[in-house]
This record gives sequence, C-alpha cells and structure tokens, in this order.
Amino acid sequence: VRVYAVENMIRLLLDDRLMLGQGQSTIAEVLYASSWIVGEYSQFIGPVSKKVATKAAKAAKAAEEEDEEDDEEEDFDQKPKIKSVPTEKPYLAIVDALLHPRSTNLPEHVQVVYMQNALKVFVSAVKTCDDGEISEMIELMGARMHVFMQSIHIEVQERATTFKHLLTMTGILVTPSDDNDTPDEATEDEPAGVEGSAAAATPAPAATANLLDGMGD
Repeated sequence: VRVYAVENMIRLLLDDRLMLGQGQSTIAEVLYASSWIVGEYSQFIGPVSKKVATKAAKAAKAAEEEDEEDDEEEDFDQKPKIKSVPTEKPYLAIVDALLHPRSTNLPEHVQVVYMQNALKVFVSAVKTCDDGEISEMIELMGARMHVFMQSIHIEVQERATTFKHLLTMTGILVTPSDDNDTPDEATEDEPAGVEGSAAAATPAPAATANLLDGMGD
C-alpha cells in the first residue's frame, strides 16, 4: 500500500501543471500531503522507480507486438497525461521538484513542508544512490536555497537558512571562503589541508548518511 501511495504522490509532485491556474489554492493542500508522504516513506522511492521501469519495459514490448490498426486511436488519445515516476535518478527529480522556484507560488506552510521533505529524500538518497547523483543533489540544493532565503515569508526564510546551515555544518555543502588573507599560503605551504577541504566538499555517502540519519524528522 505504501509503495502504491508513494508512486502516485511522486506523480503529483512532478506534475508542474498543478502549480498553475485557478485550482492552485485548492490543490496546495494535496501537494502538502503528497510531499509529506514521499518524504516520510522515501525509502520506497527506489523500489517504486524499479517497478515503473519494469512496467515500462512490458508496455514497450506489448506495443511492438500490436498491429498498426490503432493509428487513428493514437491521434484521439493525444492529450496531457500525468508524468510517470522517473526510472533514472528519481531522487534528484523529486528534490528538484520540491525545491523548484515555482514552488514559491505555494502557500507559506506548503513551502516549509516541501523543504523539510526534500531533506528527508536527500537522506534516503545518500544511503542508496551513487556519488554522481548525490553530488548533483548537493549542488542543486545549494543553489535553490538562496531562492527560499529571499522569500517574503519569515518562516520560509528561517527554514531555508536552517537547511543551508545544516548542510554546511555537516560538511555536505561547502561555501566559498570570504578570507582573502592566506589563500596562497595555504595552497603553497599546506597542500594536504587543501586536499582535505576538497574531500569535505564531496563527502562519502556513508559518512553523510551517518551525519544526517534521523535529522529529516
């Protein structure tokens, strides 16, 4: 049941049409619940993605076996459909949707929950994804936090600032140093320290998981 719920809630989060139109005020609470479910049960994102990939493979195989008699029906069925769960880098796609600038059009309390559950999804991703996807997520979160930190809503600003400082303090997100006094000295005299700081910019997934485990709640 939870896998089914997560699959359908991901589809809602990835459907950018829900952010537009007059229905935005009513759909906001649905998106609020969707983000909570996906974040709370983010351990099922991987299984959901594999399930969707299997379905897609079977559907493609069945389509190849069909005759060309349905060509007219294909023209009739050309209408918008709800996006499917990504089969490649699903965690990155979900974090991208939760932290996308268009989500700033949602009510304040929904934006706060979006950020909270983006962190939960990231924690689950660290435990299962490869380093490439994790690095992309870290870069994405570092860039998107600035958008929310400039929000007109105080609670959104506070949550975004806390989110960014959490990633910075744990060594996941490395911000450029403002100190211009000793950069050359550090480079020439202490190359080992430079290597250490570079390693901190891309922490090992296992270490990151240990740092953030449980913080998503």
